[in-house]
Amino acid sequence: MIHINDQKALRVNNQLTILNVLRNQGPLSRKLLQDKTGLSWGTITHLTGELVELEIIRETGIVSAHVGRPAVNLDLNTDDNYAVGIWMGNARVHGTLLDLKGRQLLDRSLPLDPSADAEEIVKRIFDAVDTVMSEGSISPAHVAGIGCAVPGSYNPETGICAYAPNHPKWRDVPLLSRILDRYDRPTYIDHDMNCCVLGEYLFGAARRLTTFVCVNVEGGIGAGIMIDGRIYRGVNNSAGELGHIRVHPQGPRCNCGKVGCLESVASVGALLARARELPGVPGRDGSLAADRGAGRYDDIDALIRTADRGDRDILSLFEEVGHYLGMGIGILVTLFNPETVILSGSLCRAKDFLWSSMSASLNENAWPYSRTDVRFTTLENGIVRGAAGMVLQEVFMNALLIRGDKHPGRATLALE
Repeated sequence: MIHINDQKALRVNNQLTILNVLRNQGPLSRKLLQDKTGLSWGTITHLTGELVELEIIRETGIVSAHVGRPAVNLDLNTDDNYAVGIWMGNARVHGTLLDLKGRQLLDRSLPLDPSADAEEIVKRIFDAVDTVMSEGSISPAHVAGIGCAVPGSYNPETGICAYAPNHPKWRDVPLLSRILDRYDRPTYIDHDMNCCVLGEYLFGAARRLTTFVCVNVEGGIGAGIMIDGRIYRGVNNSAGELGHIRVHPQGPRCNCGKVGCLESVASVGALLARARELPGVPGRDGSLAADRGAGRYDDIDALIRTADRGDRDILSLFEEVGHYLGMGIGILVTLFNPETVILSGSLCRAKDFLWSSMSASLNENAWPYSRTDVRFTTLENGIVRGAAGMVLQEVFMNALLIRGDKHPGRATLALE
């Protein structure tokens, strides 16, 4: 005899199977759904009827009108369930809105003062959530969940952010409870590099991979690791702190307090700091280094413009950063032997000036039998996409769906 809980679990599993097929391949007729899911015709007709009634899927039109009953296509109803993604970056808070199929409906970012106190940063996160909902014309009642990517140390058991290296006043912040209290929506928080991995896995360069590493280079440097289709987090959620591997024992002091960390010599912040120390005089090749001095090196694009003009000092800085970055990646591929390493972050815009020294250093430092495939991200902002992707995973793995307007209990699981 099948226990009632087993019957319920089987029913939910079958419904999720239908939804996942429609998510990736819809719209489809019921006959094609049967072929692709392997479910019986009776199960398909009964469960799709329930899902249509709940307004979770909808009929999208007749696809054939031959003799007999016409075939009608079914697809996800993308009008009632949205995923909000937020990323607390170094100097900006990023927000995005995805529909049930993972399509990015809008992407926004707001400036953030890294030295602001914790309360001000939390308010800025709220501003980002409010902005994407307002500009997307979405009410909280239509948000299936909120995903938030944070830097530094986050404890998933307590929902507390312990610290963030580039935000000195961000200490022991109960971010999960703050977001839940404000929006009363299912909320998921994870380290930003775990979100980077998920973003690449769901939407980017790793969609057909199961073992890979993401390296993000911005103001800091972090790594996210997926092994056999599962994100590797470490025993206390602190795996992937690539930026704090020591590569230059006589190097500058890092924000973490150690000397010579990879982040202190190869991050965008370190690169800009070195560039600002250069004298505001013509370069050795005779060309005027117009961006030098007067605080003009404010972002990576200013350095790229100068490198494009052939400034030897700036080109040398890029080569040095590439060398150290190759050392760090070489350690990763030696330890984890991934299918590929995916590079993301604003430093990728300078890949033409980094690639030669980085690949040479990678090959020099990696174990000679390790695979050393490196790719650059195809996503504009994979971390915030991955933050929203946490919500979609809950939707399609654990039935976190909102019923349509005809049904009560919009904030409850639809597939109970």
